Amino acid sequence: MTGLKVVCVGGGLGAPTVMAGLRRYTEDITGLIAVTDSGRSTGKVRIALDVPAPGDIRSALTVLAEGDPALVRLFSHRFETDKSEELNGMAFGNLFLAALTQQEGSFLRAVEEASRLLRIRGRVLPVTLYNTHLCAKLADGSVVEEEVNVRAVGKAAIERIYLKDDDVRATDGSVEAIAAADLITLG
Repeated sequence: MTGLKVVCVGGGLGAPTVMAGLRRYTEDITGLIAVTDSGRSTGKVRIALDVPAPGDIRSALTVLAEGDPALVRLFSHRFETDKSEELNGMAFGNLFLAALTQQEGSFLRAVEEASRLLRIRGRVLPVTLYNTHLCAKLADGSVVEEEVNVRAVGKAAIERIYLKDDDVRATDGSVEAIAAADLITLG
């Protein structure tokens, strides 16, 4: 499998788990990571700082990281406090990516800079640079917005899933990575 070009498309735990397993077989891994998460720490950062969802990107970066273990641990650290609802459970890496986005003027450049700092082996790309949301039309005719609500249990069956914004485009390099891949995983 050495030398294979692998693209892992997804988010949450799926893509990073597959990437972690494949990294010992190839160095040419590209994670095309979803930026539609709206739950927990990521949701708070999206609302407060108007950036694409950083949480799944953070997870993908840390599984490919070969840099200083202390920095990798810091990137994954979640604050624990009963004094601030906003900070409790907040992932430091999400704030770090948001700060880099403000400094660099681009979420993609922020991901590239974080990749450099963490010394990742492979590449992580957000699927899109648009700060969009996942939506679903349900069998009962209702519509739910935001990933946290789309995946919620106890609602009517999903008939159709779509992005809130019609003009969302793939990040430069993502379609090319898929076209050049020897192996594509979804999840």
